Amino acid sequence: MKTLNCLKCAALSMLFLTGIVQAEPITSGSAVVTIDPSALLSATTLSVSRFFGGTEAATFTRSQVLSAVNSPPTDDDLPFNVNFAPISNPTGRQRTASTLDFDFNGFDPLHPFASWSSSSPSGFGIAGGEQVSLDGVIRYGSPLGTLVSGDFALRYQANRAAVYGDPDFSGLVLVNLFDFPASSFDIGNVFATVTGKTLTIDGELLISPEFSNGFFGGTVTGFDVGHFQLTVAAIPEASTLALSATTCLLVGMVGLLRKKQPC
Repeated sequence: MKTLNCLKCAALSMLFLTGIVQAEPITSGSAVVTIDPSALLSATTLSVSRFFGGTEAATFTRSQVLSAVNSPPTDDDLPFNVNFAPISNPTGRQRTASTLDFDFNGFDPLHPFASWSSSSPSGFGIAGGEQVSLDGVIRYGSPLGTLVSGDFALRYQANRAAVYGDPDFSGLVLVNLFDFPASSFDIGNVFATVTGKTLTIDGELLISPEFSNGFFGGTVTGFDVGHFQLTVAAIPEASTLALSATTCLLVGMVGLLRKKQPC
């Protein structure tokens, strides 16, 4: 009987420890930035003259990005890889690694980013906190010349909607790191879901206050110019898997001992 009680206590302890395992580092992911050409042109006079994704995003130097011939994408959906350490940077680039640890088990649809460490305003962008790093660069043409944004970091500013008085702002921001940090787009009217260890985020692509103030006199803040979708996932760490396996073993042993106990 003493052995059975000890095993019960151990199993309960393991179940408790398994339950409190929270934030887990993301280990894979991808994103799609969809730009509506008409909406972007109408709001800003900008048009996408070239998109650098895949191998180009990972290997092109700053000079190559600026000098490559115009080749407007034939698809409005621009695919981005999610970056993880280690990161190598071509000359003049600012590619970074993802640092997000997300609480998949404690996900609350009403407060989907409660476990995401918040960033704070810094210069023309937001800095600090956790991020999901997206590998890709967008080059725009306009009557004013060439504008480039990319090497994005998706960051979260918890009080952003209140700061700017826009309830559509989710707090998620695509921060440009190409040449200098600056918030490019807010992700608005977000719908976030978790399935197992996979987080999916869908939302509108809104011109950020920083981008609007810096280039367009603050007249286009919050303009909807497209769509954003992100999918990231985590593979449980070895220690978590071992804890779960040990818990299952102990629970199984308790069950076997119960069967062997005399009535």
